[in-house]
Amino acid sequence: MDTIEKYGIILRRMAVCDMETVRAWRNDPEILKCMFSQKTISAAEQLDWFDRINNEENLYFIIEEAGVPAGQVSLVKIDRGTRCAESGILVCANRQGRGLAYKAMAAILDEAFYSLKLALVTALVRSDNHRAQKFHEELGYKEIARHAGVVTFTVNAEHYEHKKRELLERWQLT
Repeated sequence: MDTIEKYGIILRRMAVCDMETVRAWRNDPEILKCMFSQKTISAAEQLDWFDRINNEENLYFIIEEAGVPAGQVSLVKIDRGTRCAESGILVCANRQGRGLAYKAMAAILDEAFYSLKLALVTALVRSDNHRAQKFHEELGYKEIARHAGVVTFTVNAEHYEHKKRELLERWQLT
């Protein structure tokens, strides 16, 4: 799948031409403080990263709202044998607080559970990032572990579907 259109947004597969925009988002001080690595990424490092992750085990999408790139959302480490993957999201600082992250994560979780038929999706969140922890809980993720500054969350289709109805109503999504 190259494009997912759902909930008033478009997710399109990330391409090498997006790397400078993604790097700018990632290096924004407001975003950087939420990342596991606090290191500023160079253009060469961003391209090396893309070369490593651009494969069938990782699905990275650019989030577009009204035709404007606004962040990225991903399913990575996809294991079709165990039917598990890890989710991630980054919404650029000036587009946060309006439900865009919920729309994008709902679209990617729909893909995970209903198209890819995954059984479980994991998310890793910094233990000091309470906003991200609450976000994942609102999507049905359950905390399963805390260790070395990392909170591990998991969600299955049943828990997600239960929370999804509330989100659809709250953000008036269709």
